[in-house]
Amino acid sequence: MHTRTKSTSDCREKSSLSPEIAIALVFRIAAAMTISNAC
Repeated sequence: MHTRTKSTSDCREKSSLSPEIAIALVFRIAAAMTISNAC
């Protein structure tokens, strides 16, 4: 049932989501550091 097209699309989705997740983590860490510094 697995096709090359499907696996390629899955890889594209993962690669496209990774940067978004990384950016979200960076913002969370930056916000946490800012809050800790403010306190």
